[in-house]
Amino acid sequence: MSRLTLAVVASSLVTACSLITSLDGLGSPATSDGAPPVDATQETNANDTGTGTDAGTGNLVPNPSFDDGQGGCGPSWGNGYGMTYTRVSPGRTGPYACEVCIQGSTSSYALDSLVPIPVDAGSYYAEAWLMTPDGGIAEQGGVGVLIGYDIDAGISSCIGTPGFCQGSISTPPSAWTKSSASFVSNGPGTATVMIHTYGGTPGSCVIVDDVAFYAQ
Repeated sequence: MSRLTLAVVASSLVTACSLITSLDGLGSPATSDGAPPVDATQETNANDTGTGTDAGTGNLVPNPSFDDGQGGCGPSWGNGYGMTYTRVSPGRTGPYACEVCIQGSTSSYALDSLVPIPVDAGSYYAEAWLMTPDGGIAEQGGVGVLIGYDIDAGISSCIGTPGFCQGSISTPPSAWTKSSASFVSNGPGTATVMIHTYGGTPGSCVIVDDVAFYAQ
């Protein structure tokens, strides 16, 4: 059965597991709350404007630029925890993007895609573009794309714990920067895209746009 119910997506895949709430445990076994560790050495390059594949074809993420629908950040997005999410304009490549902000005193939060993506054996690539709102508080703990998966045969070529594949994380600057993750599925299953933060700085927000998931 799925460890997750996705974003970063009909129960949320995220509710089946708890995520890391601090960068303190990166590279070590799961934290005391059961969160998967991530690699603190992975960071995005703010000057990297490339993509892992042709962004014009084959994107498996529904509503990847948050341009469709009304309310929240449009259909197929939400269902994370400890956050609010609102469509803002303009986006990186279209009319809208999704602004995600911490809510209350939670120590981390996530935006989830609500649609599990079927995968077969093979190589996959995911990315999301992030930035700090103009005049807003940057998420100091780091933000990145996180892939949750339910693949009985497992995956390889990925940093993370069973059930999660952690992409590059960074503190988004005031310009768009990319977070990305690559992995190899060893068999059929489903994957879920989440945009997850690892600090929960009070009052902080991150803007997300152009989320993608490709078979390579």
